[in-house]
Amino acid sequence: MTLMGIANPIGRLFLASALSTAGSLMSTVALSTLIFSQTQNGMEAAKLQALSLFGIALAGIFGGFLLSRICAIRLGILSPLIAMALLAPFGLALEFVPTAMIYATVLCLSVLTGVEHPNLIRVINWNLDPEDKTRAFSNFQTMTQGFMIFSPFAAGVLISKIGFSNCILIDIATYAVSALTWLSVRHMGLTTVDCRPPSERKFWEGYVALTSHRAVRTLNLSRILINVSYVSFNVGLPIFVGSLSDGNAERFAALQGAALTALNTGFVVSGTLAGLLLRDQRRWIVRWSRISALIGFSSVCLVSMNIDAMVLLAVSFLMGVGTHFFRVSGMTLGSTLTPPNLLGSVIVAGDTVVRLASFGIGLTVPVISGVTVGEFHF
Repeated sequence: MTLMGIANPIGRLFLASALSTAGSLMSTVALSTLIFSQTQNGMEAAKLQALSLFGIALAGIFGGFLLSRICAIRLGILSPLIAMALLAPFGLALEFVPTAMIYATVLCLSVLTGVEHPNLIRVINWNLDPEDKTRAFSNFQTMTQGFMIFSPFAAGVLISKIGFSNCILIDIATYAVSALTWLSVRHMGLTTVDCRPPSERKFWEGYVALTSHRAVRTLNLSRILINVSYVSFNVGLPIFVGSLSDGNAERFAALQGAALTALNTGFVVSGTLAGLLLRDQRRWIVRWSRISALIGFSSVCLVSMNIDAMVLLAVSFLMGVGTHFFRVSGMTLGSTLTPPNLLGSVIVAGDTVVRLASFGIGLTVPVISGVTVGEFHF
């Protein structure tokens, strides 16, 4: 089956996921800018990043049940529709939005992300041959990050040119197209439901597999350890940007958008070069995991020593390179080591464990970063 192309169902699902991701990232930049403009404090924006990690982990509590009981296409359509409903109030030209409302929206959007991602991965796993999966996952990640290069920069420009509420309306439009794309593949011959009878689907089956399979357990432990540096950077980014923005919301949006664009550019450059230079990418998967750990640790050390706009952009690019290695290696090894009929549930369980650990790390990052840049006060 051809992996890319709008006429192909897998290609369409890649597009749907990329659009949802772009909408989510634009919403994150917009909501971060909104809360910064109301509080003049990068610390509050950083809390949104930590909260999003908790939301993805929270999805694991009921995500396995949803994946085992609901058709993949139905979930694919419902997720962006719910996101549209959550963002709709922000499309109104409100003078002030309660901070609690912003937090609640980010939490709910991240829960949707925590369910949407494994939903797509399980469809890919059901419909592609094993030898095609590594290239498919690499193409999927590269395509998604390609959209993410443009979206944060676009969010910053849109906020400064047409305002926050209009930017949110455009975010809503991307979710609408994503829902329509999922709708368009309903009758294109994809396997989109769990073929096991309901009696064989257990709510905790993903967690059981996670603890009983040694290779899967080891993989998720390594994900937690490697993810420390990437969580630290992503959660600390709004604080670093806030310290360089002098209380100017437009500058905050522009610099945060530029940093996220640099990060996603690094991801795409890494994915493109890997696809061109490495014909058999499967041989490099374990090495990619090690490289991602080295890049993540080195980048966090570098930005901690020198908080400067150019250094921040350079480190963001490097973190993008490392993120590509980290994600593709984890997705490929995970799909290889996990029984196919349990993949969706194991992804949710693994993401829950990793994200809960990441949330714990994320809680400490605002304090440490705030002390570093002088924004944290007792």
